[in-house]
Amino acid sequence: MVNENEFFREATLRICGNLRIEEGLHACFRYISQHIPADRIYLERNEPDLEAMRILVDVARANDAVLPEPAPIVTFEDFGDNALTLWLRCYTDREYP
Repeated sequence: MVNENEFFREATLRICGNLRIEEGLHACFRYISQHIPADRIYLERNEPDLEAMRILVDVARANDAVLPEPAPIVTFEDFGDNALTLWLRCYTDREYP
């Protein structure tokens, strides 16, 4: 029986050890299948930055003062200390100071 830390290390090395994700997943699946019953492997991306951008656009669209055209847009501007700087740009039907 393989050590738990060694198992996860080897599985991770197989995924991350190849720039072609399909090949890395296939190698990881072959390794995992040797140790536990498995008939498939699945990889999901977590993109919290994109989710934050989507939320900003949704909030802008829900605001009655924001014009639908041109559409609100969010852009990544910079890396901050423990943060990303995102800019929301939208047009409104009123003036703000």
